[in-house]
Amino acid sequence: MLPSARSGAGEGFTFSPPRKSISVLWVFFLVGTGLFAFFACGCGCGVGAYFLFRDDFTDTTWRGSEQLLGFGPLTFEFKQKGVAVMTDAKRVVKGTWTRNGSRVTIRFANCEYRGTIDGKVMTGTATGFGFGFRGLDGVAWPFEVTRV
Repeated sequence: MLPSARSGAGEGFTFSPPRKSISVLWVFFLVGTGLFAFFACGCGCGVGAYFLFRDDFTDTTWRGSEQLLGFGPLTFEFKQKGVAVMTDAKRVVKGTWTRNGSRVTIRFANCEYRGTIDGKVMTGTATGFGFGFRGLDGVAWPFEVTRV
């Protein structure tokens, strides 16, 4: 037998079971290249995670320019498995790319581009190495590209 909901202190008190309400706690995370949401439901339906949208960097193209004498127009293509393709004023070359949050590093045989993404724009600095006689070893120049 269940104890009575009445007590001597409150003669007219009756016990009411709690109303069923659905409470959901959402927690948002910026993880790598996308926004994820984690939720816990207070109604006993469990815990889950939703992938809200994906801002994947793979298979994107970025166009702009670099401020290096004899160059100018600049395009980066970010392929799968960290492969980068750069088209500049002189040639098309393959390299590698990595991304950590908003920071991107793009490396080629004789230079490295380090940029920061803000929305659809990436700005940063490139540094030359391995040019030898061309005099660009250690020289840095700015670049800016926009996601197409």
